[in-house]
Amino acid sequence: MKKMLFFIAAGLFLPMSLWAQEFHSKDPQLNGAFQIAMETLLKSKEDGQFATCAKQAPVQWVTSAWNAASLCFPKEVTPSLLNINKTNTNCFPLYIMAVWHHYLVTGDMNFLQKIWATAPQELSEIETNGYDKKTGLFLGNLNISVTGQANDKFLSTNCLYYEMYRVMAQMSVTTNGDNKYASACTRKAEKLKKKIRARFFNEKTGQLFYCLDAEGKLHAEQEGLGLAFVGMYDILSRQETRSIIDKAKFAYMGLPVLFSPKNMQLQPAVNAFFSDACHKTFRVDFFEKEWCNLANLVMKTRDAGYAPSYDATSGVPVALTTPEDKCVQLLSATAFARMVFNYVLGMEFSPEGLTLDPDMDMVFRFGITAISGIPYRNAKLNIVFSSDEHDKNMIVHEGREEPFTGKAFISPGSKGNIQITFPYKTNIKHLQNH
Repeated sequence: MKKMLFFIAAGLFLPMSLWAQEFHSKDPQLNGAFQIAMETLLKSKEDGQFATCAKQAPVQWVTSAWNAASLCFPKEVTPSLLNINKTNTNCFPLYIMAVWHHYLVTGDMNFLQKIWATAPQELSEIETNGYDKKTGLFLGNLNISVTGQANDKFLSTNCLYYEMYRVMAQMSVTTNGDNKYASACTRKAEKLKKKIRARFFNEKTGQLFYCLDAEGKLHAEQEGLGLAFVGMYDILSRQETRSIIDKAKFAYMGLPVLFSPKNMQLQPAVNAFFSDACHKTFRVDFFEKEWCNLANLVMKTRDAGYAPSYDATSGVPVALTTPEDKCVQLLSATAFARMVFNYVLGMEFSPEGLTLDPDMDMVFRFGITAISGIPYRNAKLNIVFSSDEHDKNMIVHEGREEPFTGKAFISPGSKGNIQITFPYKTNIKHLQNH
């Protein structure tokens, strides 16, 4: 399945393995970081780590599945999501996001219906036991690196519940055409959105609060995950969201889990979600900084692979000490892959199919030439970025050439190898006149 070679660039000799998914650019750090991410995923699959993480570290595993595992190894992810440990109620909104993403990637209706058979009842129990009627907010904390009490209300948790309601509405219609339940979920989402705005956002100052504790005190430190979810989802107006993202505070190595005077940590999953927010608010500069910082961090200790977290000031990795840490290491690896798939390639999944809208200016700057071997339903995608001035936007499938303009669209029924070509000159305005 693999061959060994040496990638030689800028004086760096890097042993690389040709796994199913490949990334090629003129930047050896990015090439290496992606390769290590794919190797981590493959090793975890072969070691049975998917099932182990589903039981021992469900929050980390469902996030890994949502990030990239479902896309890279869909068949192996399916049973792990069907057998997830649900004792941690904080896992539920992430679980629903991962399940929906897995369905969009695979089109497995049988899988989705099995999940849906219990999901509404599970949500109802959380609405009863994990919801504070006084504030109209959900309890609990999604991020294990941020301390809090059981009755604290977190911005990140509630933003994710908001989006989860919207996903539950789609799942209801998709599985059994239940528009009544879907409408109820939509109403709950809008109600929660108003509560989030009222409780966590100061309209006069434009400040976000990340936690409303059990005593009613608001905490104003910048929580990376809350900042990311506000940017990803339509919690605030577009102008308000952009202003908040513009004012983000960074440590030396990137966006920390919590911006505080001491002991700041960088957790790659948080940086990956923040990259989604950068994508939506057009802060390419922030994304590139996060992406390159993470690549540099992992390549400094490439023999050890991705770390569960890093010191946000020095970049020193946190060592693996428990079996659960392997699940967090996998989470870190899939976080880097998420950056490539979601931002660089601009992959958007829907029941109607897959859309690719790569950031061609960034592709050009980093000299990215190909990202290949990506499975989608019954197809395998090979994306080529061409410098040939005669090339055109083209999808080649089963010997047929299909030209396109703008975004590339792949239908769910596509099969076999598909090559998608994006020429630099066609897609980058400042090159079109040269």
